[in-house]
Amino acid sequence: MRYTPPPRRRKHKRTPGRDLHDLGSQWSRLRDSNPRSTRYEQAESDPGGYEAGQRQRAIERHIRRYKRREAAALPPRSPARRPGKVRQWQGAMRDHLAAHPDLRRLRHREQVGAGNLPEPRREPSTAQVEAARVWSGDAQTPREMSDDQLAAAEGSRLLDNRARARTEAETGRRDRADQHARLFPAGHLLDDLTTVPQDDLAWAMRYARDADLARITREMDRRNDVPLPAPAASGDDVLDLLADRDALATDGVTPVSLFSGPAHIAYARASDELKAWRAEHGRLTQAEFIEKITGQPQRWAASARKNESDHQNKR
Repeated sequence: MRYTPPPRRRKHKRTPGRDLHDLGSQWSRLRDSNPRSTRYEQAESDPGGYEAGQRQRAIERHIRRYKRREAAALPPRSPARRPGKVRQWQGAMRDHLAAHPDLRRLRHREQVGAGNLPEPRREPSTAQVEAARVWSGDAQTPREMSDDQLAAAEGSRLLDNRARARTEAETGRRDRADQHARLFPAGHLLDDLTTVPQDDLAWAMRYARDADLARITREMDRRNDVPLPAPAASGDDVLDLLADRDALATDGVTPVSLFSGPAHIAYARASDELKAWRAEHGRLTQAEFIEKITGQPQRWAASARKNESDHQNKR
């Protein structure tokens, strides 16, 4: 017996629009036959409700505004600290919600920073820009800045200890350069020292040559007429002076070295009266004098103080 295959069914080509139409028809029949299906009412516009919601947003912005002002006011009694304005707008919020029961209060929107709009960008001040320049730069950066820029950076109160040390070092370097140019024009000490302040003369001794040191010393002696110790009262001052001069000349020691030479010579050759006078008034060396006037530590001043202490302890 011969097998005969069944006839093939013809496939109908479906289109997307036809499928959606069939699905919509099925949903309509199901909805009409089921009484529990959800029925949506036609939406209606509510201009009054929209205006009430926008008014609520405006009141929230006012509350945040005065809270920011209160938080930014530094003095406790500053006019910017106006808590009454915050309470006033909070009362306006309560009245508004009472007039529109369909609205609810969102307290988190009344906190600072709760707005959905970004804060307006504020341009940094000149002091902030210069402070950031010093803080983020290197040791060479302050040299590239003017005096006004350094003053603005220092006045911003934003510098840390490292940045403040840079500005102080640079201002000190500029002050020294200006003082050196004023006292040593063209690399030479001023010809007239009578109008130069005492502190400037002491500062100039750090950079002066031997001839300039002699001029500065003479000018200081002229201003400060310090009485020298009285000579030894042995009965004949002339004979004592001649004897002391001969003894010093024999040993090769000049009288000037008693006041300007090393401590071991000044104390070894000094008389008892001079030693007593130094014990009362001290023997101030040039290094100690410069250190006292300028405030800058001197290497030889520490040695001079040690020698002075050693000779005082020998008495």
